[in-house]
Amino acid sequence: MLIVDAEDRIIGILAGCPESKEDWEKVSLEAQRHLEGCEERLCGTKREKDHRRGTFATMHSGISHGGRQTQPMNYRNGPVESRIIDFLNSQPSIRRIAGFGSSKHF
Repeated sequence: MLIVDAEDRIIGILAGCPESKEDWEKVSLEAQRHLEGCEERLCGTKREKDHRRGTFATMHSGISHGGRQTQPMNYRNGPVESRIIDFLNSQPSIRRIAGFGSSKHF
């Protein structure tokens, strides 16, 4: 199921859960715990926590191509954000959820 905004842009997808879902709730709760813990660690940074997407901390990771950029570039983060992103990307629960999401084709 697609979630769209007022301009019919896709802003989310409800992809369900894997067929082998015996431990999916455990995986989801572990990922939630990691994300909430990292949000608390971001409180001391200058990250914006009230923005157009809601009231929560955000970080960027990966590749960007937009604005005034003339070519795709890796996002740059400060040392605190970089450690948090590296930590999250190394967690099996986060990797499993990301892998499942990446396997869906809509």
